[in-house]
Amino acid sequence: MENLFLKSGFSNINNDNNNDNNINLQFMSLLTIFMQNSLESASIYTKHANRTIVSSKDISLALKREVFEFLNSENLEIRAQEIFNDYLSNNSDSNSDSNSDSNSDSNSDSNSDSDSNISDNDSNSNNQSDENEIFTISTCNCLICSQMNFYKKKWTTWTPSNKIEEILYNGIINIDTKFNL
Repeated sequence: MENLFLKSGFSNINNDNNNDNNINLQFMSLLTIFMQNSLESASIYTKHANRTIVSSKDISLALKREVFEFLNSENLEIRAQEIFNDYLSNNSDSNSDSNSDSNSDSNSDSNSDSDSNISDNDSNSNNQSDENEIFTISTCNCLICSQMNFYKKKWTTWTPSNKIEEILYNGIINIDTKFNL
């Protein structure tokens, strides 16, 4: 008969929680890079279309591009590891400083509300004309703009081939639906 090692499970509780936490942090690290890349692409596309406001359409196009180009990102593993390490250090800092953070947060909240009202009022009066900016497609031939225009067309007939692509596809479809894109 085989040697069976029975465990109560108590010694695995912390390991399982830490392992789950690390997996979640690794996923968040990759998702952070995915979003950073998308926002950078949306910004470039907006500038190359001679517009000043990054619109929801720009972000949607950039997300679609990133679905196809994410694994080609420069230094993906290094960037993911750096973000993961930041998450780990912030997570351990927040656990050890949770009491002091809660006290400082309550004091800063009262001040930040009045500050945000002032800045919101100022920005609303200055940006009213910017909000009416008409979306235009970039005709630039740079790599990012060309890819975004290409993937916009490809998106209509593309079907995901794995679970990750399916999750991203459904998320982007939800965004497009929510914002009537």
